[in-house]
Amino acid sequence: MFPRLYFLFVLFYDVVHLIVGSAYAILESLFQFAKPPKMKSLEGEIALIVCASGGIGREFAVQLAALGVEVICWGVDEDDILEAAREAQAINDNTGKAHSYLCDVMDRNKLLESFLPSMVDGNNGHILALSSVAGLTGVKNQAALCASQFAVQGLVESLAEELRVNRCNGIHITLAHIYPLVVSHQLTSKTPF
Repeated sequence: MFPRLYFLFVLFYDVVHLIVGSAYAILESLFQFAKPPKMKSLEGEIALIVCASGGIGREFAVQLAALGVEVICWGVDEDDILEAAREAQAINDNTGKAHSYLCDVMDRNKLLESFLPSMVDGNNGHILALSSVAGLTGVKNQAALCASQFAVQGLVESLAEELRVNRCNGIHITLAHIYPLVVSHQLTSKTPF
């Protein structure tokens, strides 16, 4: 008899907890919808965009420049990153600040040492890394893409753990998996299979 009462009590508690928690979440969502939080101003911030030569990276550069961010465009194709920087500079009556740098990101340490120490010193910043669904699972005829996307995921996860262990709480890391799988027409047209 006693175990049955205990289980009924636990069930009752769980149901009440679910109802109260759900009601609170709904009310909080409605409140935030009616009065959204004030957006942080990005004016004067600096954004490093790796792979800014096309697609989503280029669009990030343009959109951030429109918000007053000084944009640094990294990429492996010099003409494309110069064009991305020009597009970002053309924002707001040519007052956008953008720089382009040709880079080789094969060396993880060189990549991180170029911007991470100043973020750690100030305990401030946000790292946004873009990957695709190819970073979560293998895809037919896209072995190189999948390997690079898995590498992005591994780099970001290990960097987040290093920052957590070193108590760099002011540096935020976001890993965004972009769906659809392939955005760049150049990537699909160069598949050798």
